[in-house]
Amino acid sequence: MTTGVRGAGPDQGAYEYGAPIWSAGCDLPGCESRVRNDGWKATFSGGGDASAAVDGVQTTQWRPDAAQAAGQSLTLDLGAAKTFSRLAIDAGLDATGHPYGFTVSVSRDGRDWGSPVARVAGRSFTQDAVFAQRTARYVRIELTAAGDVPWAVNEIRLYADGPDAAATLQAERAQVVRGGERGDAATGVLGSGGLIGFRQVSFGADAPGRLTVRMASAGCGGGCVLRLRLDGPEGRVAATLPVPDTGGADQWRERSVRLARAVTGTHDVYLVASGARKVAAVDWLTVRD
Repeated sequence: MTTGVRGAGPDQGAYEYGAPIWSAGCDLPGCESRVRNDGWKATFSGGGDASAAVDGVQTTQWRPDAAQAAGQSLTLDLGAAKTFSRLAIDAGLDATGHPYGFTVSVSRDGRDWGSPVARVAGRSFTQDAVFAQRTARYVRIELTAAGDVPWAVNEIRLYADGPDAAATLQAERAQVVRGGERGDAATGVLGSGGLIGFRQVSFGADAPGRLTVRMASAGCGGGCVLRLRLDGPEGRVAATLPVPDTGGADQWRERSVRLARAVTGTHDVYLVASGARKVAAVDWLTVRD
């Protein structure tokens, strides 16, 4: 993207001279965050093993035996409710197996599907269906046109406008950092009242979940905690994680605690330090079972 350049135009090469080193990604609507695939399953309406379509390996491909026909479908079980607004069907470099047309439907229980949330026509190596944000456990892709050859899927991906709580929320990518320095790969040591915040985080799991934080502490003593708060730095406390002495500010450890109750929907998330002038540095956090 040729924006934010220094001078009259972008420099030749990988980086803009004198500007911060960029990191790969996308902040356009619908592609900011890929929904974590934590063991999705796929079933083909014609039978057979369709696991290659959702195995997380780009080089494997699912292809049924029969040519494309209207009504053929792939049904995805995401294992738990996820929030998303874009679906991508990636056929790799296969130039023949792109669906001629398909719909996307979603369901919370695998029985009530309602009307399709998207209809797609045309052929390309990667085909996108973009729709209003939905939260569902099941996704169905159904062909609407016939074709001369079977359709091919190397990988199905889902995206959301904000990060997924079940994915790893890296501290250096937090939208809000207060009371500590933002490092290249982690925060500096946060003092009492210091925090990191992530906006529009999607919670889709039905179970209460577990907060896990990778942290480093030089010995805060008793009473130091990290609190997960929702919708504001003073918002509802979803979890309280005691901070142990990890052996130093460069000694990283992972610590976990169960959430008090299930959190669903989309929330701004803040991890707030409390208890001492120096509580802990934070590398990342995640909320999942």
